[in-house]
Amino acid sequence: MIVLRQLFSRRWIGGTILVLVVVALFVRLGFWQLDRLDQRRAQNAVLQEALNAPPLDLAQPLPDTPEALENRLVTVSGEYDFAEERIVLLQTWQGRPGVSLLTPLLIEGEGNTAVLVNRGWVPQADYDAGQLS
Repeated sequence: MIVLRQLFSRRWIGGTILVLVVVALFVRLGFWQLDRLDQRRAQNAVLQEALNAPPLDLAQPLPDTPEALENRLVTVSGEYDFAEERIVLLQTWQGRPGVSLLTPLLIEGEGNTAVLVNRGWVPQADYDAGQLS
């Protein structure tokens, strides 16, 4: 009884109110974390569904909505157009300098239609030595 009387005395009332506000804030943040967990699980379920769907063939007509294309695997066949290849400089991977290779892939039977393919990262030493292929 004496402890409660001290907590609500003029001397401690400010500190008591501050502690109660902080406790309420932490409780609210706990519920916010649970809401974020539900949102993340819903996003993961949508992503898993897209990844488990059969790959799209880029030579065939594609779905009309952009949402149907998100996170989907695709298949395409064609020939790389090395004459139009682009090199993205100043790329790092695991702390090592290098470049990224972006090469158009001309889709088979589609004329001049191409898909830009990121063929990956190459160490700077290989780029400097001209060993790109």
